[in-house]
Amino acid sequence: MEKEIFSNIEILDVINEKFILTNLYVDDRRLLPSEDWRVSSRNKDTLKTNGAINNDLQITKTQTEVQPKMFIYDIEKNYFQPYSGKLLESDSVLKWIKDN
Repeated sequence: MEKEIFSNIEILDVINEKFILTNLYVDDRRLLPSEDWRVSSRNKDTLKTNGAINNDLQITKTQTEVQPKMFIYDIEKNYFQPYSGKLLESDSVLKWIKDN
């Protein structure tokens, strides 16, 4: 999806103008130094990898852990309707971004 959608200059322009784009990689299993570990507010597990921290953040903020999934927040942390990830055509994504 990234290759198809984020190579579209018009989509990138809208995203860069209105949003901060970040990726949450949940499959990063490299152990972090102990001072970077976090405790999940959701289930009190000790999160020892970036993947675990990102996965917990996704579940906490969006109540789902389905991948790939695109979530958009604005600068005030307002959450927009999630993009299903099923419509991979640039025109559909562009309309969704502009409408939200």
